[in-house]
Amino acid sequence: LNSSEVHNIITDYIKKLKATLVSQMGIDFSVIIEEKLNKLTSDISQTATHKTFDSKESLSSFLQSYLATPINNLKREIQEYITKESALDIFDSKIDAASIKEQLDTTLISKIEIKENVQIQKEKCFSEHVFPLKEKEYKFVIENAFQSLLDKLNVLIQSRSTIYFPFSYSDGILNDTKRSTTIQRDSAIKLILNSNDTSQATFTLLYERSEMMKAGIMSYDALLLPICEFKSNDFNSRGTAIEQIGPDGTMHLEGGYWKVVNKLKIKVI
Repeated sequence: LNSSEVHNIITDYIKKLKATLVSQMGIDFSVIIEEKLNKLTSDISQTATHKTFDSKESLSSFLQSYLATPINNLKREIQEYITKESALDIFDSKIDAASIKEQLDTTLISKIEIKENVQIQKEKCFSEHVFPLKEKEYKFVIENAFQSLLDKLNVLIQSRSTIYFPFSYSDGILNDTKRSTTIQRDSAIKLILNSNDTSQATFTLLYERSEMMKAGIMSYDALLLPICEFKSNDFNSRGTAIEQIGPDGTMHLEGGYWKVVNKLKIKVI
């Protein structure tokens, strides 16, 4: 056989081999198969140039023998990969809105919102990775996607669990309609909602807001006494700051109003 005939036989053999492997392993792995066979074609062509073949059968026998081990290795390698379809099934089984809702165990975020965020994370995950993908690598992809989703949901929960109010002149009773999720110009009280029962909350003062604290000290009988507890020797009438000396206070939401259950222990300095 001359060099041109050898080249044509090798090309035809590899073409048929590719079709066979794609049929066996699946169309999803066609790119991997083609890349591997292209390299093998180059290697085998160089080797064949140093050999003499007196017939097509002898060359085919050589090709079969030469390619046996690389093709078996390729088949084993492909078994380490997963298709996009399989990856989608794994994602749905590992990152499930119902189980996440149960894990978060809070009323501050709905199952519908969790489903929406799961879908966003899913689309992000599959837009950033090309399939087929090695199963071991995909394991880390799933773990990172799950943690990223949890982090995002926890940030959302945290933002909803913290609310702010101005001081109240109504015996320390806070009108829930005056709540804010961000600190406003007149904010003085911070409530942290119970994630399982949003009618319960702990509260503290916004001690770093010096002007509001000074206003509270000036009108302590109306603004501080209804929600705070302090001894006479803990109150400096000329003080300009407030310091907490005990655990956070607690409040309960009833009929649209937050009422003190346990007062906040403070001292004025």
